Amino acid sequence: MYMPRNLLSGALGLAVFVGADLHAQSAADIINGMVSAYEQQTRNVENYTIVQETMGIETVSYFEKEMVSGHPVFRLRHVNAGGMAVSANEAEQERWDAFYSMAPELIERATYEGRDAIGGNAVHVITVRDLQEIGFTPGATRDEQDFEPTRAKLFIDAGESLMRRMVFEGVMTVDGETHDVTSTVEFEDYREVEGMLHPFLMTMTMEGLGEAMDPEAQKQYEEMKKELEATPEEQRKMVEGMMRGQLAQFEQMMSSGSMAVEVRVKEVRVNSGPPGGR
Repeated sequence: MYMPRNLLSGALGLAVFVGADLHAQSAADIINGMVSAYEQQTRNVENYTIVQETMGIETVSYFEKEMVSGHPVFRLRHVNAGGMAVSANEAEQERWDAFYSMAPELIERATYEGRDAIGGNAVHVITVRDLQEIGFTPGATRDEQDFEPTRAKLFIDAGESLMRRMVFEGVMTVDGETHDVTSTVEFEDYREVEGMLHPFLMTMTMEGLGEAMDPEAQKQYEEMKKELEATPEEQRKMVEGMMRGQLAQFEQMMSSGSMAVEVRVKEVRVNSGPPGGR
């Protein structure tokens, strides 16, 4: 099953660029202010660990600070998903580093659209266009580069300067054919941990996946369903219990062409070092 982790991780990365009150009605001022606020937030942070749950699977991610061109960058060092160690992808890390060097290019393509409201909160709305011209693929891994965002819309809380929503529009390439896909990420339940503000609930909804689904993946899913139906009841229930979240997501994609993924953060640990003392 294709999981667009690039969007989710990229959105989360931008979501933490929050901080002091921003009153400027300028896209450049707001973006620069987000970066400055983030650097102020993390001035005393050397490392942090995020424990989160997605579709019933717990993931532990560990980040360490490095200074790149005078800016703090938190590199993903260790990932443990479902109790199994997963290697941190260098390509993903390099794209996080690129945000700072690409900030001026993002600003060149940014337009302040005015104000809106989300859940009763006034927000600044900023559109960033032509992302494909600068190769901005936040958090993408080598296996997930078939999605190319072309446009982004940022919704930044006008009072608290928190990222409330992000919308990515782009194209997904499957078997040489391109399809329009839109991803909306909602950020809720912000909490302060050792000076860092972090959303403890994130929900990503993707639209347009129906036509972009790999026919081979659909075939494999149908074959898996038939195999499950033929297995003994006790074994089938065990497998369905383990894969309940993934199966529900695929069913939703098959029926509606959309997918919703909820990420709940269980814990954020700051300056506690690597999990397990690695």
